[in-house]
Amino acid sequence: MKVVKKLVSSMLVVAIVATMILTNTRDASAISTITNIIYDVEIDGLVDGVVGQTGKDYIEKIAVKNNLHYNLTDVDIWGEKEDSSDYIRYSYEDGTYYEDEDFEFKDGYSYCVQIDLEVPEEDWAFAPGELMNVISDNEIPYTSINCEGGVYNMIIYYYFSFNGPINIAQVKGVVTPKSGQTYGEWVNNIASLEEDKYTIESVYLYDHTICGGTMGEDDLFRSGDIYIGSVVLKTTDPYIFASATNFPEEHTYFESSYRRSTDYRYIDLDISFCMPEYGGTLDAPVVSATCNGEKSVKLTWKKVDGATSYQIYKYFPTSGIIQKSKVVTGTSAVFYNLKSGSSYRYIVQAMSEDDVSDNVNVKYAVDAKAGKPASSIITNVSYKYTNNSLKMSWDAVNGVSEYYVYKYWVSSNTLSEPKVVTTNSCKYYNKTPNSLTHARYVISTEKLDPSTFNGKGYVSFVLPATPSEELPLIPDINTELR
Repeated sequence: MKVVKKLVSSMLVVAIVATMILTNTRDASAISTITNIIYDVEIDGLVDGVVGQTGKDYIEKIAVKNNLHYNLTDVDIWGEKEDSSDYIRYSYEDGTYYEDEDFEFKDGYSYCVQIDLEVPEEDWAFAPGELMNVISDNEIPYTSINCEGGVYNMIIYYYFSFNGPINIAQVKGVVTPKSGQTYGEWVNNIASLEEDKYTIESVYLYDHTICGGTMGEDDLFRSGDIYIGSVVLKTTDPYIFASATNFPEEHTYFESSYRRSTDYRYIDLDISFCMPEYGGTLDAPVVSATCNGEKSVKLTWKKVDGATSYQIYKYFPTSGIIQKSKVVTGTSAVFYNLKSGSSYRYIVQAMSEDDVSDNVNVKYAVDAKAGKPASSIITNVSYKYTNNSLKMSWDAVNGVSEYYVYKYWVSSNTLSEPKVVTTNSCKYYNKTPNSLTHARYVISTEKLDPSTFNGKGYVSFVLPATPSEELPLIPDINTELR
């Protein structure tokens, strides 16, 4: 069993396949000694090998011909005969090398040749997604990948056999999920596409971008995230090779990554794909965070129009990991059993049945330090953010006529000079309304000593950016608190 995996350029983003068609048995001679024309790009050297010919000789002939026109990056050959296999790889990526210089074609084997080429944009006649030309009534599987820098990556699969006709299962059925689709809907769609042509033995998938663990039945696919996993199919007939033809969708990069099981009735597909950018039309919640006792942190946010639930993520700045946590339908969440004195960071994403807010990014992480603050510090703060101003309010404290409101900087554990207010509210006008703003405050009934403040009890906010044309007129842009 051989696994063929490619990393296109420096991209980590790859994807696979679209609806499964089990092709008819092919006569090997019908797909030999031809020139492929794909998108008006001529690919030379796709001919059958000869028994006894070395893989090195065969590959170099393809490479020499195509390097006259395009940059050939890889050639892979693998052969199958019952439960035995041969494999060779040739690459220009890190200098020419051969995995097995003694490789030669053997009688009784069937072979698949995979060729990777870089084609300049000016030689590419059509946008990705057009069907490949049919040569001699046989469709040659290929993958086209729209890369940056004015170059398209093209992957071609070519088959020949010294053992009669080749049975090839051409898999087209595992498609990139659609906007707003759940994992369960995606799996059911795979199962229903071809009815009795194959059955699904197993599916495994996880969100690589956020290290979110295995996908669950009701999990929504997230815009722009990379997903990795596998699908195992059982076919009604034995197939010596499993092939794939990929038709790129807009904003999605495709590449096949698959293998044939030792049992010819099973096809194992290693899959990875990047979800197209979609949705993101829900507003990002305006979130606040503060301590909620000795070992607890509380998040609160304002309801987002159109949202039916909120996905919370934990952010770990040391590793850079954003990890999926819990989903809630209300506008607050409490995290318990935390370490007193430690800081914690969270992101809250608004969700509906077919949309999400586009804010699962470290820039939107709101922070809080667990631990019981000094008795004078007020943490139960309500707020309202409208017209580019943040109004904070809290319950009045009996016997208190003045409140001290400080700005706080986490990185330096520094407090500003206090603003003294005589009511149980104050307003903050955002100085940088056209960019995302992090704001942290400490509200106290007594004047604090900045040199002894331990960071416990501050309230943090992430305030959304407002497009310049939507900015309201405010009394005094330089006024921070009133």
